[in-house]
Amino acid sequence: DLYPTLIDLHGLNLEKPEILQGKSFGKFLNDTENNNLESSAYSVSYQGKAGSLRTDRWRYNRWGEDFQNGNEELYDHHNDPEENVNLANHKNMINIMKEMRGKFEKARIRARVVL
Repeated sequence: DLYPTLIDLHGLNLEKPEILQGKSFGKFLNDTENNNLESSAYSVSYQGKAGSLRTDRWRYNRWGEDFQNGNEELYDHHNDPEENVNLANHKNMINIMKEMRGKFEKARIRARVVL
């Protein structure tokens, strides 16, 4: 997808070979409406059944759809960069967990749309 993206970003769509395979991610990269100052990385595993969202400070991991079965992890990279202490069940993290769940869902939906 790199070659189609570069062609798209440089405005060379009329010159691309017909046999070119892959999709351009130019639209995603130029989407200033949905880009905000806080960046995050979203990755999936276990054939899409698990995922991880990493922001500047937090890593949130989840397995499966139902987040109330103890299948979540939350790590504070400012205080625990080695991810030794799972904060997901700490009562003082309720608001952070709600925020990260929301960001996780948005990232997951967006990833499905782009692909």
